[in-house]
Amino acid sequence: SDLTEVTGTERPDIKYHNGCVYNSDYSKLIYWPSGKVYSESDLHENTKEFGERAFSQNKLLKDFVIPSNVTKLGEWLFYSTSITSLNVHSNVTSIGNYCFSWNGNLISANIQSNVTPGTNLFASCTKLENVILANITSISDSMFSGCSKLTTVQIPETVVNIGAYAFNNAGLTTIEIPAGVKMIGNDCFSGC
Repeated sequence: SDLTEVTGTERPDIKYHNGCVYNSDYSKLIYWPSGKVYSESDLHENTKEFGERAFSQNKLLKDFVIPSNVTKLGEWLFYSTSITSLNVHSNVTSIGNYCFSWNGNLISANIQSNVTPGTNLFASCTKLENVILANITSISDSMFSGCSKLTTVQIPETVVNIGAYAFNNAGLTTIEIPAGVKMIGNDCFSGC
């Protein structure tokens, strides 16, 4: 897309800042134009949440580090972008369903937060090879489904559940299940 800026008449529930759309107090980024190059300095200083689909289909995103003040990542946030690497800091408390899904260029992801991630988190990230999961509490349903280049994942000791279809059609060749895992979902490793 060529859209690089969104402006308009501000309303009580919608505000604009540096060409982006926010909620009333700028705490939630609603939309980052798909033709706008990302720069953390362009975010409003009050931003605490990236809303649903805020960066969806932005092909200008490459290496992305979640800013330290952002604690919530909405559903479908980075759906079908061009990110190649992703870093999620330990302050993140919520990661929505499909947040990083269908990213054909994503090679590595580092999630440091103590969070229960949404379903289909990395679904169909066909180039994903390297994942660091430091403190997550579960491997969600279909979390790595279709990640055909993912040959191994170190599941942290903090994980207690592995969801249904979690590694469906992933490229796993080896995996070690920690002793604290209490539940493994249906067809967790089907197609591996």
